[in-house]
Amino acid sequence: MINSKTEPLVKKPPLIELLMAMSLAAIMAVLYTPALPRLTTDFDVSKSSMQFTVTIFLLGYSLGPLIYGPLANRFGRRSVLLTALGLAVVSNVVCLTSIYSHDFTLLLIGRFFLALGASAGLSVVMTMIGDRYEKVQTRKLMAWANLAFALAPGLGVMIGGILEHQYKTHSVFYFSLFYSIVVWVITMRLEETLPHTKRSNLQFSTIRTGYVLQLKKPLTLICGTLMGCSTAITYIYSAEAPFVGITVMKLSAQDYGLWNLVPYLGMAIGSIVSMRIAHTTSLQKALSIGTVLVTCGAIAMLVSFAMNWLTIISLFIVQAICSSGLALISSNSSAVAMTNSDNKAVTSSVLNTLNIGLAFFMVLILNSVAGIKSLSMPILYLVLVCVIISCIYLLRGRDK
Repeated sequence: MINSKTEPLVKKPPLIELLMAMSLAAIMAVLYTPALPRLTTDFDVSKSSMQFTVTIFLLGYSLGPLIYGPLANRFGRRSVLLTALGLAVVSNVVCLTSIYSHDFTLLLIGRFFLALGASAGLSVVMTMIGDRYEKVQTRKLMAWANLAFALAPGLGVMIGGILEHQYKTHSVFYFSLFYSIVVWVITMRLEETLPHTKRSNLQFSTIRTGYVLQLKKPLTLICGTLMGCSTAITYIYSAEAPFVGITVMKLSAQDYGLWNLVPYLGMAIGSIVSMRIAHTTSLQKALSIGTVLVTCGAIAMLVSFAMNWLTIISLFIVQAICSSGLALISSNSSAVAMTNSDNKAVTSSVLNTLNIGLAFFMVLILNSVAGIKSLSMPILYLVLVCVIISCIYLLRGRDK
C-alpha cells in the first residue's frame, strides 16, 4: 500500500478523521479491560500474566513511532497511516482467533501487533497536525486530542463492559475488529500533508542521526517525560482498576464499564479547560494546575485504599480528579515540543516512544508489585508526580 504518489497539498486535515485515527490505539488498549478478570479464568493464567496483555500492547505502542517517523518522511503521511491501520485490522483478527483457541501466546502476539499498527494513528497524526497548524492552534488541537483520548476510551470501556456482561468475551473482540475497520475506511479520506519536495530518503545513518539529535534536545526529553508520566498513570489505572472494581468491589463488568466513564469525563473536562486557557495562560501555570490536581487525587486514593475504603468515590471519582490534571499536562507538553521542532516526524516519533515507553515500564513494575494489592496504584501515581514536578522545574525558560 505504501507508495510515493500523493494528492496535492490543498487544505488542513479534517479534525474528525484526525481524532478518530489518533485515539484508535487508546481505545484498543482498554476496550477489553472489563473482560480481564474473566479472561484470567478462561485462559487459566495469573492476574499478573493477564495484565501483561496491557504491558505488551504498550511495548508495541512505544516501538511503532520509531518506525513510522522515517517512513512518513519518505513515503508521505497518508500512505504510512493507512498501511499501519491495515496491520491493526489483521491483528484484531489474530486476537479474536486466540479467544476461540484459548491460546494465550497468540493473544499476546495479536496485542503486540495491534499496538504496533494502531500506534501510527497517534505518531503520524501528530506529525500531520505539526505540518499544518501554528503554535496556539496546535495547543488547542492537542487539547482536542486529549478530549478524544478521554471520551473515546471511556466509551470503549463502557461498550466493552456491556458486551462482556450481556454477550460474553468474544463479543468485545468482534467489536474491536469492527471499529478498527471503520477507522481504517474513514481515514482514507485524509489528504497528504507532506509535499514531494520535502520528502527524504530512507538512510539508516540519517535516521539514527535524527533520533540522536532529538534525544540530545532537553525540551524533547522533558516534554516526552511529562507526556509519559501522564500516560503511565492512565494505563496503570486501566490495568489495575478492573481487578479492584470487579474482583474486590464485586461490580459487574457492565457496572464497571459505566462507572469507568467518570474518570474519562474528568479528562474531558481537563481537555476543555486546556483549550479555553491556551490563549491566556502560560505553559508553566497550566502544567502547575494539572500537577496540583494529580497530586491531590493520588494522595486521596492512597489514604482511602490504605484504610481499605474501596468505593465508587475512592476509585472512580478520585481518578477523575487525577485525569483532569493529566489532560492539562499532556496536551500542553506535547504542543510545546511539536511547535519548537524543525523535524515534526522525528520529534513526534521520539515523543511518543518516550511517552508510551515510560508507560510500558510503569505497568511492568505494576505487574511485579502485585503483593501490595491495590496500594500499588496510588503509590506509583505519587512516584510519577515527583517526576512531573522535576520536569516542570527543568522546563522553565525553555519554551520559546
